[in-house]
Amino acid sequence: MYKLIAIDLDGTLLNDKKEISKKDFESILRAYHKGLIIVIVTGRSYYSAKKIVKDFGFDINIISNNGAILRYSKNDNDIILKHIKQDDLDYLLKLSYDMGLEPTIHVNYYRKGIDLITSFDNPNKEYIMSYENRYIFINKEDMNKIKKALSLVYIDDKIKINHFYGQLIRTYGDRFSYHILENLRVCGAMLEVQEKRSTKYQTLIEYAHMVGIRPEEIIAIGDDNNDIEMIQNVGLGVSMRNGTQLCKMNASIVTNFDNNNSGVSEVLDFYLK
Repeated sequence: MYKLIAIDLDGTLLNDKKEISKKDFESILRAYHKGLIIVIVTGRSYYSAKKIVKDFGFDINIISNNGAILRYSKNDNDIILKHIKQDDLDYLLKLSYDMGLEPTIHVNYYRKGIDLITSFDNPNKEYIMSYENRYIFINKEDMNKIKKALSLVYIDDKIKINHFYGQLIRTYGDRFSYHILENLRVCGAMLEVQEKRSTKYQTLIEYAHMVGIRPEEIIAIGDDNNDIEMIQNVGLGVSMRNGTQLCKMNASIVTNFDNNNSGVSEVLDFYLK
């Protein structure tokens, strides 16, 4: 019997217009009223995720920043936090600059109104400015002074991103958690580097343990490569029809409908009858 539903946002619960369909909205409400715990599990910032789910009318736990933060939306209290160590930030910045990449750093300054910090040299303005006014630019030489870093994001073409990822693995091995995202509309490819335990799955399982739920009692729904670990290791791992090939290959089931046609509702209505 399933007790918890973990749902990704972009490419999963959100359609390409960044909206939740009426059908998906109603299916989630039905699941909630049946007593299931609903957890949003996203790569987005907490601020962005909370804005999207506020209309549900009940308090939702939000795992944001690919597992770096778990907050209770009712009061914005931290349940789980995973920051990058200061020494590790220094190492990553040096390697970034040696390879000609400008990172964007996601930070934990929610109450100060800041989600991103990057240098004036960063060319990825479209990605940065998608975070409304919750970002600041600083001088490149001050980047290593940033505190409460949640992740470093690198955006470029797939070849350069994969080359940099390979260099990170050769240099640091499994010292960090890595996500390469491809199912994106803002950019070609994105590499996100985080504290080693910062994955959607790891934080989801930590929370599930807190509330007495076993992995086999969880339904997880996603579409991109950062959802794979979560999809592989729960009771029912679901890839959206529009998911990446890797995501679909590792799922228990693939939806018949994509994110523009209420694929989440298809799963919930079938398995929670």
